[in-house]
Amino acid sequence: MKLVFFGSPAFALPALKLLNVDHKIDLVVTQPDRPKGRGKKTKPTPVKKWCLENELPVISPRAIRTSGFAEKLESCDTDYFVVVAYGRILTKKLLSIPQSGCLNIHPSALPAYRGPAPVNWALINNEAQIGLSIMEMNDKMDAGPIVRQKFFPVSTVDNAGSLLEKMALKGAGLLNEVLFEEEKSGKKLKRTPQNESKATYAPFLDTKMAEIDWNQSAQSICGIVRGLDPRPGAFTFYHGKRIKLFSPSLRDFSGKPGEIAGQDQYGLIVNCEKQSLSFGEIQLPGKRRMKSQDVLRGNPIPSGTILGASPES
Repeated sequence: MKLVFFGSPAFALPALKLLNVDHKIDLVVTQPDRPKGRGKKTKPTPVKKWCLENELPVISPRAIRTSGFAEKLESCDTDYFVVVAYGRILTKKLLSIPQSGCLNIHPSALPAYRGPAPVNWALINNEAQIGLSIMEMNDKMDAGPIVRQKFFPVSTVDNAGSLLEKMALKGAGLLNEVLFEEEKSGKKLKRTPQNESKATYAPFLDTKMAEIDWNQSAQSICGIVRGLDPRPGAFTFYHGKRIKLFSPSLRDFSGKPGEIAGQDQYGLIVNCEKQSLSFGEIQLPGKRRMKSQDVLRGNPIPSGTILGASPES
C-alpha cells in the first residue's frame, strides 16, 4: 500500500518505522528545521532526522497552502495520507488528494481531549484510563469520524513522557491494523461521526500552571505533577529558589499545606490541603534531575520547612 506520511516529533516515529516496513512510503512531510537548545542551533525534527539516516524521501515545507505543494503530493499517486502529530491542519484540497483518505492517530478517546496535549490533560485530570483513536481527518482539528478506538489503563507511575511513548507504540499498531483490514477487504471500515456535544479540549500547557499550589488536594497535585513531566515540570519555591518535583506518590500524613513532613524510603514528603505526597525525584536550580535521596543527602530540607514562598515574598 502506498502512503505519504506527515509527522514531526518523536511520538510519530513508531508509526513511521512500522509503516515503512509493511507498506511503501513515497514521501514524508515534516515541520521545518528550527533553532533548539541553549545554543539555538538549527536542528531537524526527529522524523526528518530518522528519514535522512534511513534514506527515506522527506520534505519540510514552510508553506503548505501553495499549488506547488499540492502538486507535489498529487504526483505521489498515494492510497492514504497518514498524519501523526504533524503540527498543522491540512486543507480540504490536500485531504482530497489520497485515493482512500487521510488517517490520523490521536492519543485520546475522541471527542474528549481534542487538541495538542491530550495525554498531559488526561493525567492532570487523574483519568484511570486513556483512549486511543484512529480518525479519518477533515479540515477541522481532531473532529473527523472515528475509524477505531481502544482504551488502556493508566499506571500510577506513568507521567506524560512515559504515557506518550506507550501511546505512540500502541497507536502505530492500531493504525497498521486498520490499513491491513481495509487493504484486505478492499473497502473502508465504518466511520463513526464524533458527538460534538461531548467534545472537550486539551490546550497547550501554560508554564504558569506549573507552580504547585499546596492548598489543593494531594490527588490533584499528583495529577498536575505527572501531567507536566517531563516538560515544563511542576515546581515550587524553597528559600526563594525554584525547585522542580517529580514522581509523586500519595501518603497519609497531614499538616500545613506546603510543609515538609519528613522523608521516607521513596522521597521527600510534603503536606497538601488533604493528605501528602512523597516525591521520588527533585531537580535543583542549574542541576539535573536526580533521585530525592541523592539530592537530600547533600542538600537536606528540614522537616517543618514551608515550601511555596516566591522570591518576592
